[in-house]
Amino acid sequence: RAEDESTDERVFSCEMIFFRKKVPRDHLPMLVEKLPVWALGLVLVVYVVLVACSFALGIVASPSEWDTHSVSSWQCPYSEFNDSTRFNAAQCIGDDLSNGGTWEGSVVGVSKMNQVLLLKASVMNLLHQQEGVQKHLGFNVELRGRTSETADIEVIYANDVHYHDLVCPEDQLYCDDATLVYLPFVSYYEYDVSVSLNSTEETFVGDIVFTFVLVDYYYTMFEIWFRFGFLMLSFLSLIVLTFNLRNNPWDQWSSEQQWVAILLFGTMAYDNPFFSLQILVQGWFFPLLDQFFMVTYIALLLLFLIITLDSLRKPLRSFLRGHWLKVIIVGSIWLICLVAGIIVETKQVGSLEYGSPSEIPFHDDIFLVVVILTGIYLFYLIYIYIRCFKIIRRVGRTLGKRMLFFIVTSTFVIITAIVGIIVSFTNPSSFQVSIFLSYLAIFNLYTAVLAIMYMPWAWGQVQGPIRDRRFGSSASRVPTKDDETFRENETDISLEVIEDVSSK
Repeated sequence: RAEDESTDERVFSCEMIFFRKKVPRDHLPMLVEKLPVWALGLVLVVYVVLVACSFALGIVASPSEWDTHSVSSWQCPYSEFNDSTRFNAAQCIGDDLSNGGTWEGSVVGVSKMNQVLLLKASVMNLLHQQEGVQKHLGFNVELRGRTSETADIEVIYANDVHYHDLVCPEDQLYCDDATLVYLPFVSYYEYDVSVSLNSTEETFVGDIVFTFVLVDYYYTMFEIWFRFGFLMLSFLSLIVLTFNLRNNPWDQWSSEQQWVAILLFGTMAYDNPFFSLQILVQGWFFPLLDQFFMVTYIALLLLFLIITLDSLRKPLRSFLRGHWLKVIIVGSIWLICLVAGIIVETKQVGSLEYGSPSEIPFHDDIFLVVVILTGIYLFYLIYIYIRCFKIIRRVGRTLGKRMLFFIVTSTFVIITAIVGIIVSFTNPSSFQVSIFLSYLAIFNLYTAVLAIMYMPWAWGQVQGPIRDRRFGSSASRVPTKDDETFRENETDISLEVIEDVSSK
């Protein structure tokens, strides 16, 4: 019976295979296999606490993401002598756009650190007590800018007509916002805007509130430094992992060590080392690169979890033969999200009145397809989870800890990754800074924890190439089965043995 339990542990601890022929591996036991259960639990608690602290930091200590400046097309300071919903030239200052007036506004002191500039209009619905209104309304917009206080004014575009489908719910005084200007890159120190209505026959139009929206300067600095800090964390984690495995060839690393090394590169891409260039350099390349990095890392994370779990529960001779369905599901999610990201970035760069991702063509269809594919992935993942938990009860304690630690940490991360895919379409405004900082902490700390847990346990023992005194002290060679110093990890056995036991 003891022999059977030992065999079961070896059956279910097989490594993932990337080639048709398994290469024997010579790696020392990993830290996750040697630490007691309470120490692994403490690592998980510290990880969750750090993520929670990052979310709290985003709420309490972070600057606001948006810097807004609002002004009405008219102001009536003596409301006791005047109906504030109707323009009265004797009592009000400003311009009544419903009667052919033109609103002039400007924003000064803008820099590249503000990243984007938006101008939104909120129209007062004079009929809000009677009925809701849905109208296709046109705005004449002229935008001008100057690079400094002493520079000449330059016309960015003149008298362009922007049409918007205004939605004015009943019993709501102001209609939903309409984006009149969207500039994904800030190139001027001062922006001046002139706005008038294309039609003066709309009786429901009252006052109009115009709002300039820019990314806050201090939020940009906050984002740059935190991206850089987590980028350094992932880089140092990669250095620590590779340094401790420096004497082992790649094909002698465990599957978890290989995947974590790849994930660390993906995490550094997610942190976007080119983010500063995205702010400073005008164009479509760096925004698209940011979308590619983000979508690719999330897809890589989804693939990592489902393949690793499935490989722990059954032996496979070929990577593609065993995981082709998983690759298709995750690859489809990656491709659709990447195409949607490209469409959004293209519309942002090419449209001066971009409002939100919901305005892109086939937004609802793309969202529905992503939800369906994500649901298929989740059901497949739950099925593998159930099979893995059945296996954990049958294997030995060492492998059980290794599997359980991976399952718990990855489950916490994968839920946030799936939520991130869905949230990217809805573009939430509440807790935006906290969500941004939490995602950085979740992904970077996750790969850092795995890099530490999958390091070799005994750093002082001989690994990889060993000295051969027959060829001099400077010669080295890869150890073989005949070497006394060669020792196999207790959870590594040949594929032939695994298949033989599995068939029984």
